[in-house]
Amino acid sequence: MFEFIYDISQSGRISQANNTADSARHLATRAESETHRLTNKVAALEQQTERLSLTLMAMAEILSQYPGITAEALEAKVREIDLRDGKLDGRLQRPAKLCDKCLRASHPSRKNCLYCGEPLPQDSTLFPSELSS
Repeated sequence: MFEFIYDISQSGRISQANNTADSARHLATRAESETHRLTNKVAALEQQTERLSLTLMAMAEILSQYPGITAEALEAKVREIDLRDGKLDGRLQRPAKLCDKCLRASHPSRKNCLYCGEPLPQDSTLFPSELSS
């Protein structure tokens, strides 16, 4: 009788261990998939950063050929633009967009108002109006 109870107990523990192992395998597969996705995203961002760096270098070299445009002048302009959001941190936070219809604020990346669905003003990629001064 004792052996029968022991066998049932062990069977339950084995079943629980198998379920735990299955769950761990599932989580590992999901983590591997997410790691692969993030690795691809990082590679794309690195490629984009390299392209932007090349473009910036080309623009700086072209501009340096004009009288009065020096590396110092370009760096001063970068600092000026960086400070437009109030912080000298190498980043530029875009302000919220105001809807012309309901006058509510939406995230700057949205194309339509979060509240009423009205199209929000879209800015130029190079010269966003809310950042120019």
